[in-house]
Amino acid sequence: LSADAGVPRPTIPLPPGLELAGRYRLGAPVRGGPGNSYMAHDVVRDLPVVVKLLGAMPFVVDLDRVEQAVVPLRAVDAACLPRPLEICHARLQDLHCVFLVQEHCEGENLEERLLRAGPLPPGEVRALARRLLELLRGFSELEPPLVHGDINPRNLIFDPETGAVSLVDWGTVKAAARDWSSDS
Repeated sequence: LSADAGVPRPTIPLPPGLELAGRYRLGAPVRGGPGNSYMAHDVVRDLPVVVKLLGAMPFVVDLDRVEQAVVPLRAVDAACLPRPLEICHARLQDLHCVFLVQEHCEGENLEERLLRAGPLPPGEVRALARRLLELLRGFSELEPPLVHGDINPRNLIFDPETGAVSLVDWGTVKAAARDWSSDS
C-alpha cells in the first residue's frame, strides 16, 4: 500500500464534512500524522475512524487488488495495531481516489510524549523495543512478509488509559500488490 505499489501519492486537500462511501464523514487532518490522513466519523457504526488517502489517479482502480494488499494486515492479530476496516473509493476533482479506513487509536504519539515529558525511562524504552520487535518478527513470518515502511515517533500512539502502544499509519505498508490499475 505504498507509492511504489503503482499508486501515486496525491496532495488533494479534502474538505471537512465530505462523506465517503455513504458512511465516513471527514473531519480535520490527523494531528501530527501523515499528510493524507483524516479523522472521520463512521455514521453507520457511530465511532471514530481514520481515513487515509492512498492514491489518486485518472483511471479506474481494481479495488479487489488493493483489498488483497490489505488482507495480510487483517491476519495480524495484535492489540498494538489499528484494524483496517475497509478500502473505499470516490471520484474527486476528476480523479479516482482510493482510501484505507482504519480504527482510530486514541492517545498521544511518542514525539508529543517526549516533547511534553522528556526522555522515557530505560525500562520503558526496553519494553517498547520488545513490543516492536515482536510485532516486526510477526510481520516477517507472514506470507508475503510485510514491511511497515514508516516506523517513527509520530506513528507510535500511547493509549492514555492503559499505556499500551499502537503502531499506526498503515498506508505505507508494502505487500504483494504492485499494480492496482484495471487497465493492465
